[in-house]
This record gives sequence, structure tokens and C-alpha cells, in this order.
Amino acid sequence: MIQIGIPELLIIILVFFVAAKPEKISKYLRDLIKSFIKISSTFDKAKEDLERELNFQELIFLKVHLQLIHQHHEALPKLYMSYHQIFLQSGE
Repeated sequence: MIQIGIPELLIIILVFFVAAKPEKISKYLRDLIKSFIKISSTFDKAKEDLERELNFQELIFLKVHLQLIHQHHEALPKLYMSYHQIFLQSGE
């Protein structure tokens, strides 16, 4: 994979500006900035979508657990009392 660092990138830009016609440099810079803004907004949107999806998955997880607790809330005190009685009987 090609790895380009800051010094190499600066050399490429310098060579580009020397080779490009002076009247076209402003157009190239505008296009470069527009492309950068477009890429940046695309990454921001993807990040927001990912955060929203992860938050949605967490809400589904909590909803399922709350439904399970609600379905079995009557059995929980009975279960606790039976365990408590078993514990007391085993201690005697």
C-alpha cells in the first residue's frame, strides 16, 4: 500500500503548482476545496448515521429487557421467597 506523508504531499503540491498554468490554479484550488468539503460532509453524515443506529440498537436492547421484566414481574417475588426459604432451611 502506498503511504504518503506530509513532506511527500507538499512536494507533489509544489510540483503541481509549478507545472500548472497560473490562471488555472485558482480554479483547481476551488475544486479541491469543494471536494474536501463534500468528502468531509459525507464522513460527518456517515458518523451521524452510525451513532443513530448504535443508539437505536441500544434502545431495542433495553426495550426487550424491560418487556421480559414486565412479563415475569409477578414471578420474581415468588422466586425470591422460595430461594430465601431454601437458604433459611439450609442454614438450620
